[in-house]
Amino acid sequence: MTNKATVWTETFRVRSYETDPSGKASIQTICDYLQEAAGNHASDLGVSIEHLADRDLTWVLTRLRVEMDRLPDWKDEVVVETWPSGTDRLMATRDFIVRDGRGDDLGRASSAWLLIERTRRRPVRLPEAITTWELPKRERAIDDPPANLPGIGDDAVERQVRVRYGDLDVNGHVNNVRYVEWSVEGVPADVLREQVVCSLDLHFRAEGNYGDVVTVRSSTVPGEEARTYAHVIVRDGDELARARTKWIPR
Repeated sequence: MTNKATVWTETFRVRSYETDPSGKASIQTICDYLQEAAGNHASDLGVSIEHLADRDLTWVLTRLRVEMDRLPDWKDEVVVETWPSGTDRLMATRDFIVRDGRGDDLGRASSAWLLIERTRRRPVRLPEAITTWELPKRERAIDDPPANLPGIGDDAVERQVRVRYGDLDVNGHVNNVRYVEWSVEGVPADVLREQVVCSLDLHFRAEGNYGDVVTVRSSTVPGEEARTYAHVIVRDGDELARARTKWIPR
């Protein structure tokens, strides 16, 4: 494990199956790229899930904020830069810049991660090897995710989803990006056709498992410049995640 955190750069090309009907990469695709780049960088730094498995430890994402100026098209190159940006008590933060193949900004993101015991699923203190990292001398890509997200309103619409085996990640629980997908699918069809997500905030509260039936509740958030929705994802009354999405015309 190195004592100096670096900046990781990884290039992706938007595949046809990663786009929506308009030919644009979906916000879910962008989140997949962020997750992949973060995992590969953690491996390079010696703190990946594979490196931690022998110590019965793993990383879990607790908060995510993504802001997109525009979404790339099918076949476009997408370049993700990511780096550890600090620690806050039990959490480690990681930032991202997303650019196109010409180097123009597409968006940015910040995330917060907990280190937990794999067996007991309890948070543990970050090791000194991480808290004493020499961080890259870069400005934060974006503000930290908000501490709280709004609940749903009286106009909430509900839909149910059953967790498939293909929804699981390497920890055996629902992949983070599935919560993004479920939230996005919770808005009306005309919004999906005519608008795109420009901002996403997501908080994780508990882990979903194979076979769970989860309820996705979505409602509008009044008083925002852009069309905004609040999303709450629950299982048997327990809240798994809470999200907020902002939408702008295509």
